Amino acid sequence: MLFIFLKSGHIFKLIEVLLMSGVKFLFAPLLSFKLGFSYFQTILFTSIGGLLGVIFFFYLSTIILKLFRKFWPFIKFYFSKHIKQKASIPSTKKYKKKFSLKNKFLVISRNKYGLW
Repeated sequence: MLFIFLKSGHIFKLIEVLLMSGVKFLFAPLLSFKLGFSYFQTILFTSIGGLLGVIFFFYLSTIILKLFRKFWPFIKFYFSKHIKQKASIPSTKKYKKKFSLKNKFLVISRNKYGLW
């Protein structure tokens, strides 16, 4: 059905517009006009490409999350080496809270106005 709107030799241009609209929808209409598609073709092809992009990335995100959960212990172990060295230094100082005029103003304004 899509091929009714295409002239001969425009199949690669169509694929380019579909991929662009699936990845970055903002620039796809500009690309489509630059490649010589009409207004109706631009709306049709960018809409189809956007829908295909949403479907593709919806299912790809589940695969990426599964891989992330699988390799998370290795990632955490690799990046936590540097953090453990810093955290292993014991701290003997206990810090007292400093109450200043600014802190009092922030507490009063947060309690009085806060999130409505």
